[in-house]
Order: sequence, then C-alpha cells, then structure tokens
Amino acid sequence: MRTGHIRSLTLIAVALVAFTANVFTQDRSPAILSTVEVQRLISRAEPGDHAGLNAHFAALADEYDAEAKRHTAMQQAYARNTKTMPALGTGMSAHCKRLADLSMASATASREMAAGHKTSAAGGTYVAPASNVPSRNTHAGAAPAEKAMIDLAATASTAADHRKLEEYFTALATRYDGEAADHAAYAKSWKSSTKVATAATSAAHCERIAAQRTDAAKEAREAAAMHKGHAAQAK
Repeated sequence: MRTGHIRSLTLIAVALVAFTANVFTQDRSPAILSTVEVQRLISRAEPGDHAGLNAHFAALADEYDAEAKRHTAMQQAYARNTKTMPALGTGMSAHCKRLADLSMASATASREMAAGHKTSAAGGTYVAPASNVPSRNTHAGAAPAEKAMIDLAATASTAADHRKLEEYFTALATRYDGEAADHAAYAKSWKSSTKVATAATSAAHCERIAAQRTDAAKEAREAAAMHKGHAAQAK
C-alpha cells in the first residue's frame, strides 16, 4: 500500500474520532448520579437517599424523553431520503422508530421509579457524596449535535456521509450498553436490599430498563451496520 494512501486513511480515521467526540458532549443533568452513588443510596435507603434517587430517575426520564424526540426527528429525516436512497431511507426510518419507542419505554419506567422514591423520601434531603465518590455518571455521552445529524440523515449519499452516521450509531450503541450495565447493577443492589419492602419491585423496574437499553444498543448497531454497508458501496 502506498504511503500517501496510508496517510489518507489515517487522516480519515482521525477525523471520524474527532467527529464522534463532538457529537457526544457531556451536558447531563447534575441530578444524574454515578453507578457507585446510586448503589450507595440503595444500600442505605434513608429518606434523604430516596430523595436523591427520586431526582436521579426523574432526570433520566427527562433525558430518555428528549432522546425519543431526537430519534423521531432522525426517523423523519431518513424518510425524506427515500427518493435518493430508498433502501436506506426505509430501513433507517424503521431503526429510528424502534429506538424512539425504546427510549419512551425507558422514560416511562424511570418515571415510575422516581415516583416510588418520592413517596419513600418523606421530606428527606439528599446530601452529595464526599469528593472521593463520583457524584455523576460520566461514562455515557449526552445529547448529540441534533441538527448536524438530522441534516446528514436527510441527505446522506456519499461514503463519507455513511461513515459519519456509522460512527454516530456505533457511539450510541456503546452508550446504551453502558446504561444497560448500570441498570443491571441497580437491580442487583435492590435484590440484596433488606431495608425496603418494595425492593423486589424496584429490581424488576431496573431489569426492565436494562433490557430496553440492551435492545436499543442492538438496534443502534444494526443501524451502524447498514451505513457501513452503504459506505462500502458508495463512491
């Protein structure tokens, strides 16, 4: 392989990494806690701990609602691309519709969790952890650059376009895998809890959200694979 060609491929890879970093920026609600902190609150289960968990799950519900709206906007954008690339537009619209539905389901389950903790809080006040305990979940990227992705979904036709969207959906899948692991960890903590009468119900809620995020990760990977295939065929 010629040196010039290798250099070109390297520059493309660097550009894609930079693009993905810009697409996912850390701008989450401060109410969203780290996995370690959520597990700590579950294990203590005092009124103030329930207040923190109420705020955490309510903020997650808002995030999932916003996410569903983004997926719906992407769905509509891909639908506009059906004239240029019928197979892509139809297939990606279906993937985004399923992603939106899964996000809405996670929002509903998270809001139910928040409501339960609000009842248990009974006027308690959440106290932030000491500095040696992470207070926010930073493993997952937050809101993507919406307009850029929506515009690209509506017009994608070149190999470069498809590579950008492949990276976008791959990053989403990685994020959703992390969220699924978080909720699975919460469920495990609830199952070992002996202080809360509704622990089994809370564990079931967390397992449901974990399954939804796992399904979303699978859906995002299938979307990424579709763009990868189109990138290989495009000029």
